[in-house]
Amino acid sequence: MPELLEWFRVDRSRGTGRLLVFGAALVFVGASLVAWGVLPHHGADELRYLTLPGAGLLVVGLIVAIGGMTVLLAHDEYLAVRADGVLVHRASGDVSLDWKDLVTITYDATEEALIFESRGAPAYVLGERYSGVTGVALAEHLDELRRKAALGPLDSAQVARIALGLPHKRPT
Repeated sequence: MPELLEWFRVDRSRGTGRLLVFGAALVFVGASLVAWGVLPHHGADELRYLTLPGAGLLVVGLIVAIGGMTVLLAHDEYLAVRADGVLVHRASGDVSLDWKDLVTITYDATEEALIFESRGAPAYVLGERYSGVTGVALAEHLDELRRKAALGPLDSAQVARIALGLPHKRPT
């Protein structure tokens, strides 16, 4: 198995934020109803009509937030940079793109997608966003690694120096 040099996880922050806000809203409304229902100025009937739905919303809010986060985090999708190329790991399967076959790696802002152009094969389009990096920066970084790989095999120290913007001359 080729050496794994670095990886980028698919960014799930948009779905995560919506899910957590919805779950927190349900918990807040439920807790407020329970608190309002147990105030001393209400009778037994009012207590039942406020606290039972409030407790239900509280439990549903927790289940939505925790259960939804579990489902979101269970998706293990990433882009791995290896010594021999790029591996795109998706739920539908892995796609391996060798450095020697890649002609260029660009980012198309209109489609919001990375485009891997290969010799003798159709372009591979990757529409996911990745955590901690913009599409443009990721395309530039991967294309620079592709150019360096054309000169010889990549190693982890060389990739780290490129990522940090340090001079990356090969040792002689």
